[in-house]
Amino acid sequence: MVGGIISRLISVVLIVISFPVFAGVVNEPRTIICCTTPLSNEKAFRVNITPGYFYDVTMYYGKNKGGNELVDSSSIKGMQQVYIENYNLSNEFIDGIYKNISLNDDFINGQRSVSFVLFVPGDSNFQKVGIKSNKMNLRRVAIIRKNSNYSMHGVVQSRYKRKTQSIDEGFSISNGYIEAAGIKLFPLGVFTTFAKERDLKRIKAAGFNTVLSYNYGNGEDYLDFLKLAQRNNLYVIYSLKDFYKNTQVKKELISRFNKIKSDKLEANILGWYINDELSQQWGDELSALYQYIKRSSTTTNIVLQVLDKVSSAEAFLNSTDVLSVDLYPIGMDENFSSLSSVNQKLNKLVEGRPDNSSFGVVQIMDWAVYKKGQKSHLPSRLEIVNQAYQEIIAGSKGLLFYSYHDLFFDDIRRVNSDINRFKNKWKAVSDAVLEVSDNSHVFLLGKNEIIISSDRFKLPARVFYDTNKKYFLVANPFNKKISLIFDLKSGRYKDCEKKSNDVMVNNHSISIVLVPYGYKLLCLM
Repeated sequence: MVGGIISRLISVVLIVISFPVFAGVVNEPRTIICCTTPLSNEKAFRVNITPGYFYDVTMYYGKNKGGNELVDSSSIKGMQQVYIENYNLSNEFIDGIYKNISLNDDFINGQRSVSFVLFVPGDSNFQKVGIKSNKMNLRRVAIIRKNSNYSMHGVVQSRYKRKTQSIDEGFSISNGYIEAAGIKLFPLGVFTTFAKERDLKRIKAAGFNTVLSYNYGNGEDYLDFLKLAQRNNLYVIYSLKDFYKNTQVKKELISRFNKIKSDKLEANILGWYINDELSQQWGDELSALYQYIKRSSTTTNIVLQVLDKVSSAEAFLNSTDVLSVDLYPIGMDENFSSLSSVNQKLNKLVEGRPDNSSFGVVQIMDWAVYKKGQKSHLPSRLEIVNQAYQEIIAGSKGLLFYSYHDLFFDDIRRVNSDINRFKNKWKAVSDAVLEVSDNSHVFLLGKNEIIISSDRFKLPARVFYDTNKKYFLVANPFNKKISLIFDLKSGRYKDCEKKSNDVMVNNHSISIVLVPYGYKLLCLM
């Protein structure tokens, strides 16, 4: 009986790896057979990924055909070169039930091996998992992501990840891009006042990599918050927006600043937030605070400000490193084109400053929680992604979403917080952020340019250049269907997500039909 059960549990992983044409050499597809061994009443599937190649991998299991055994790698080793966020033993929803997933980075017999391991119940009907990965190197790792339709296969996406960073490397800006220990990062941050562990876990799972909490600027438990964010692999934009009013407050800032450094928590702070829509009359105080941070911070001296109008941006250029302008058009204006025009103006101001950058601000809140009598209009997933892409097209090198805590309420009274209503609202946010996050490696491509449509709309699109591809990003700011024409060099077209009847490419142009608030990320070759 025991032997029969074990024989049914043992299975084999078949991995088909297709290597593309590279440097003029045609590599034939190879099939690698790896194997598994059961753990109690579970099946275990392992995929080894060699860094430095492109992969199209399909994995499925069948009956065991040989005596090969899985090399057990239950712990993460060899972390000197790659920092992998805490995906070990994470739960993902596949085929209707939760499965344990482990991502390991090992050195075995002197060779580095990145592997993905999936554990499923021995009696499940699980048959295959599809895996897609872009080029891997020591700065990128594969992670599992659940499909939104809860299908029986998951998708592995390639993402930029930070390597282990020492306390003195910190964050910097290079040609407008944020770098963590010298590696490009696309910040996806969210404003909040709620920042308990359940909140941070929810924020992290939604695809955010950064959090800005108003409550812990001058709160007494600020060290606990920083440790909690660090434990949940979230960068922090630390709010100092209330530390410019008087001498006593500035003394408290110095004390707090030193404590953060002595507890070695500063390395997780992406930047310091000093301006939350202040007017130009506060310019001297903000400039003094900016200079103090520049003198005092040993690892992170990036300073961020958010303004409520672009006309005042130039006045703050010398007292900040990252500028943002918040507009929040959803529910107030059917035309979102102001997002593009305002952020283009902002980016023109910082373009000539390689040590400066700009982040877009994305509205996820309902104006009904701020204005009495305001008709409710909660941003949809489509509207959230549209805002994000408009701001990226305009040149933003990061995004801040406002705000998490507002989603718990329905009107200006802010009473009777309802977790079920919050979850319904949060799903649209989570789906939108995951989509932007999954494409963020495209937005980090250093060579890119804006092109303007040749039709009557004159809308901007941004083209990102990879080694052998061009990624084309466009977003419709209008609540109506539009047709756009962009003049391009001749090339072969394919959609990065799926084939579409709404796109047509000829030798010299590309025609695109976009639904209201629609967008396209295309791959041109």
